[in-house]
Amino acid sequence: MLSLETINEIKKIASAISVNGEIIKKIFIEKLQKNVPELLHIFYQILQKSGRSKISLIDAVYSAAMQIEHIDRFVPAVMQVAHKHRSLGIQPEHYPIVGQHLVDSIQEALGNQATEAGIAALQLAFNRIADVFIQVEKELYQAVELEGGWRLFKPFRIVKKELKNDGAMVLYIVPLDGKIVPVTEAGKYVSVRIKMPGETYFLNHQYAVAEEKELGGYVLTMYPSLNFHMNDRVTDYILDVAMEGDILEISSPAGLFVLKKTDNPIVFICEGIGTATLKHLVDSLEEDIENPIIFIQYARNQEVVIYQEVLQRKMNQFINGKYEVSYQDNYTDGHLAILPITAHQKNADIYLCGSKSFMDEIVEQLHEEDDNKIQIHRTFFDSTMFL
Repeated sequence: MLSLETINEIKKIASAISVNGEIIKKIFIEKLQKNVPELLHIFYQILQKSGRSKISLIDAVYSAAMQIEHIDRFVPAVMQVAHKHRSLGIQPEHYPIVGQHLVDSIQEALGNQATEAGIAALQLAFNRIADVFIQVEKELYQAVELEGGWRLFKPFRIVKKELKNDGAMVLYIVPLDGKIVPVTEAGKYVSVRIKMPGETYFLNHQYAVAEEKELGGYVLTMYPSLNFHMNDRVTDYILDVAMEGDILEISSPAGLFVLKKTDNPIVFICEGIGTATLKHLVDSLEEDIENPIIFIQYARNQEVVIYQEVLQRKMNQFINGKYEVSYQDNYTDGHLAILPITAHQKNADIYLCGSKSFMDEIVEQLHEEDDNKIQIHRTFFDSTMFL
């Protein structure tokens, strides 16, 4: 058990970390580039992200530190992120290296705010959290290998690129060794790793995956970057440059955020690029399903909303489908999102994808309406969050 004094020190320095996240990130990248550049094959693209998820690593350390005295409550969140780590190929030996450079970066960024006691407490917190991740991920690696999967990445050949009417590109890929892991649930994903011309480090991106049994491989569905807020170089490269016959490195399928079979209403609620994650779940639903299907999408404003027309058409195909979009710039009362009445469906399965603050606010509003029989499934839109 951590002492009360240690817990207080952790929370004190955690608040300073949250405020100075951008500075910490800049120093952290410089330290990795100088001392352990091989780790940037995993983390470079993650750390270069901009927007709401731009300091996901720092945010995660902050969130975990703020609940360090109840680390058992952190385990459910660990499970989802651990699947992402396994997909990216994060190994036990990465944790102490990243932890030391992160703590050093925090100390340098905070200066006099980082007391000796605070830094010691933070290192203790990081080690405690890392131990949880290492154990969970060890079990995930063992489980996928028992299923016939592979630990890191292996080569797949692109056998077909097919452009759909909604602008999606469907990629058919087969493993060079002829072996795949079956995919039986919608919501699983794989990481694609590529080394682009002129790049020093690998770039990674995760895509929803489906099995193509007749082909003996997988199907990946991807969309072009619809605006600069969603720009993704891996996807753009695959769409514009990669050709049939080219080789991509793919991880074994991963993920806990899968669509459950139910006769109850299904409500999808998302913000920003989390829309892409939920859209893959919607695409797996049969058009003759009779359940009420509600899709509620939040975007900062009309300029950055994605998939609006595609989702509207899709929801119109369902017997009881309804689509709504809400712009957060319209809110003046401090809310990240205000739920419409259609979100409150009795006994519904609710699927959330967005930032932690967004999802926390949605859950709070749902509970305010006494929707206590609903089942809530949630995942972060930042699929590369380290902790």
